[in-house]
Amino acid sequence: MESVAKGKEAVLYRLPANDTIERFILTTPESRAICNDPLVFGVAYTTALKRAVARGLELFQKASLPVGDERHAFILHILRGGLNFGIRDALSEVFGWSATTSAFISSQRAREGKEWHITESFYKKIPVVREADIFFGDVVATGVSLRHALTTLLEELAEHGGSCRSITFFTIGGDEAEALLKNAAKRAEAVSGVSCIARVIYFEAVFGVARDDSPLSIFIPDTDLLRHPAVLAPEFVASQGKHITYALERCAIYDAGSRAFYPHEYLSDVREYWEKVRALGENGMSVIQYLSERYPDDTRLADGRFRAKHETRDSLVLLTTERLAALDILLK
Repeated sequence: MESVAKGKEAVLYRLPANDTIERFILTTPESRAICNDPLVFGVAYTTALKRAVARGLELFQKASLPVGDERHAFILHILRGGLNFGIRDALSEVFGWSATTSAFISSQRAREGKEWHITESFYKKIPVVREADIFFGDVVATGVSLRHALTTLLEELAEHGGSCRSITFFTIGGDEAEALLKNAAKRAEAVSGVSCIARVIYFEAVFGVARDDSPLSIFIPDTDLLRHPAVLAPEFVASQGKHITYALERCAIYDAGSRAFYPHEYLSDVREYWEKVRALGENGMSVIQYLSERYPDDTRLADGRFRAKHETRDSLVLLTTERLAALDILLK
């Protein structure tokens, strides 16, 4: 990856282009906190994510990378998780834009057997903009919700004479978004004749996505975003050393909607995971063994002093006891 712009503790990296998709990894203090510490939740989570988006826009401006203009700006909100990115406010903060257009689409997925389907897609409010510069954000694992939202949006624009000249997508997620954005840009261009570029900005990493055959003791397939295998920003790699639990979390984001809007449900989900980790420890697994499973690239695994402290039989039980206690305080 190539660094194209730097700010205060934030860096924008360019990844090699994937066909017609511009690809970036953005690392910021706020997004590192989000992806490392699930105890950043509720309003603190949405505030941090909005600030991370603003930092990204600032770095695009610094690198002279065009993002569009106010008259054509079109902010798509995918309900619920897409609301958290605060892109409308971030555009106003960085560029001073106030007269931007917003659209809303509900798109919630659920798993039936081994297949994912859209189960809630009843609401949409999509105004028509010609030569729109589309901005939006969402968490992406399978890409089912994103595919539905893009399909709905493009159908509405085509039906009413709208068009799209650029798509800028912020995500915490895996690479499933890339093919969907590329196809959306091609489809938009074919319908309207207006040239359309697409870019994806990954916060911190192009995360791996857990699959049914992932070699992990605890995971939710097609949902959990993993540190391994993944393409990680160097700053995010370095941040893993700040606390041992960072590299051990089940997912880099857990559920983005409940994390913001149903915090007690969200914290219960995190607690349930750590109860399962405790059970592994009670069956004899050490911190070193579990870290080797979840994040084998961690350089601490080669540190003799670190290993000596964390390879004892009770090390994982002690760690999970501390983690559960912190969650219990929040759940009272």
